[in-house]
Amino acid sequence: MRSRHFALLLIVSTIFAGICPSHTNGEKDHLMKICGRREVQDTVSERIINGTPATPGHWPWMVGLYTAEDQFHCGGVLISSQFVLTAAHCYRDKNSTGFLSVRLGTTKRTNFTVHCQRNTEKNVYPERSGTTPVHEYLEGQVICMDVDYVCIPYQDNCTHFMKDLALLKLTKPVKFTQYIQPICLPEHCEEPPSNVTLYG
Repeated sequence: MRSRHFALLLIVSTIFAGICPSHTNGEKDHLMKICGRREVQDTVSERIINGTPATPGHWPWMVGLYTAEDQFHCGGVLISSQFVLTAAHCYRDKNSTGFLSVRLGTTKRTNFTVHCQRNTEKNVYPERSGTTPVHEYLEGQVICMDVDYVCIPYQDNCTHFMKDLALLKLTKPVKFTQYIQPICLPEHCEEPPSNVTLYG
């Protein structure tokens, strides 16, 4: 099991280093300080059966991938301000950047025309009025991003699980908020925790 996680880390690190080799040590240090932080804290259930929906901001690195027809297709995780890690089967036979868009900042499946705003330079969110229900205001925080580049590495000698990785480069970086944060990637030979979050 440990070798499987190490291989996954090695592949992800290699992909990320190959696509974005320009990170400085300062940028890496900054990302390590902010990754994996949840500004909205809550108790986490250890049960899967009859689980509860996540509150907005509880898992800020989770993203949803949606088709051009506005249908939820896959989940993924934000690993930096401009890169998302997802499963390669989400792009099998559709290795085109226009096939899916990425939705960040929500825990619910969203409707593009109702909830989504395209990322702006400032990521300006509407102010919440006293009469707007909290859940409606939080759904107004959804950012939609197009995919600029899809990388599905060729991994012929890997197990099926290891072959199922894709790295998506967003058209531009997103601004981190309490609802949008990157996940931490494990360090070399680090034993990963046993908990999982899913989108969808």
